[in-house]
Amino acid sequence: MKEIKPGGRILALRTEKGLTQEAAADALGVSNKTFSKWETNAAMPDVETVVRLAEFFGVTVDSLLGIGADREMQFEDAVRKKFEAEPDNPADALLRMQQAMVHASMQFLYNDSRQMARPVPTEKYGEFPRRVVSSRGVYELTVNSKAVNFALTLFRSEEDFGWLKEEDKLAGIASLFAFLSDPDALKLCRAVHDDDFPPSFTAAYMGQVTGVEEEKAVRILEDMKRFGFCTSETAHLADGDCEVYLSHGEGRILGMIALAYEHCFGRGAHELGMNTRMCRLIGGEGK
Repeated sequence: MKEIKPGGRILALRTEKGLTQEAAADALGVSNKTFSKWETNAAMPDVETVVRLAEFFGVTVDSLLGIGADREMQFEDAVRKKFEAEPDNPADALLRMQQAMVHASMQFLYNDSRQMARPVPTEKYGEFPRRVVSSRGVYELTVNSKAVNFALTLFRSEEDFGWLKEEDKLAGIASLFAFLSDPDALKLCRAVHDDDFPPSFTAAYMGQVTGVEEEKAVRILEDMKRFGFCTSETAHLADGDCEVYLSHGEGRILGMIALAYEHCFGRGAHELGMNTRMCRLIGGEGK
């Protein structure tokens, strides 16, 4: 006889309703600890409580227990199942799940008669395993190397990148790339993402760490503030005022730098990118 473990279903239903564990426990008149035990299958609710849970979540008892014909696999169930299968390495589980989702979306696109034939998606070069999927509607790049590890996925947007025609948007994007084109700015970007770098610092300290002159470090830090990955406050000290900066790093900025590195220095980068035939993410008149 199949063992009944409703914890995953209870967790999925609670998440679906947008409730915290504490809120659900309060609504049912039980302790947060008790509710937690139900979700982790450390304890089983009694029959009366199972009925109350089913009524609370708006499902049948069979559905709650996962034994009825109306029991459908929820997305949360699939996520939980994947992570339970690899509890020691959830990052790998997440990456494979993301790749499966991209693959499924690609199959959907390719089943559309408007799409072209599927290109060969995978290439590997020695120590630089790289995966590129390039088509109308989807672009995915996955890189694993000693230098960089990341996965990038782009989908065709509803606006069809229309903002690339707007002058003010172009100027703002160009200003960010201009900032990142300065090698000294890249030194500061690296510093704020370093585990050993303090979250609060002065321009003088930044200059000492990176070798960038303090005056220029100030200008770069002000640009970092403008682009939203650094803030500052004025500290009133006995020997005068001092500007103290704060940054915990910014994944998108580091991501752009990693992409630039891979494009310039990843083995076979240009050839692999071009040999996948297309990257058409902006719709035309016949979309």
